[in-house]
Amino acid sequence: MIATLIEAGFVAGNSLGVAYFKDFSETPLLALLGVMNSTCFEFQLRAHLATGHVSLSSLRKVAVPSFVQLRQEGALALLVGEALVSADSAAFKVDAYVAKNLYRLTEEEYETILNGFMMTHAERLNYLKSYCELRGAHPASKFVSATLVAEPQPAYYLV
Repeated sequence: MIATLIEAGFVAGNSLGVAYFKDFSETPLLALLGVMNSTCFEFQLRAHLATGHVSLSSLRKVAVPSFVQLRQEGALALLVGEALVSADSAAFKVDAYVAKNLYRLTEEEYETILNGFMMTHAERLNYLKSYCELRGAHPASKFVSATLVAEPQPAYYLV
């Protein structure tokens, strides 16, 4: 799946899942874009798909951080903004950040997810290097359960 931003007023086609925030806040929108383009998100999504068609019901089953969490992810929003205007190397940083800080995966868990995707050895190493170069997960990660972090959230709208 490839998520993208479309400016208001543009027509994009049919069978699209559209997410938006009522307050038009940019930080959670960019953070959500980073999450939805991550291997963690796609790994979960693929578990719910029987075909290549991404249905709305499948999207709603994927665990996404809450709106409150997304609103606080200024660092992720900056990384996503960088990835939108730079070379592909920034995408590795976004993916690793999402895995480590939002889904709170260990390096071994992240590597397991990466192994579920076809990629070159060099790409896999770039993902893992980006993961290892990140500071530790948010300090609150020791006190937040995985189910709290990774529950599907109705705080955004998919139409």
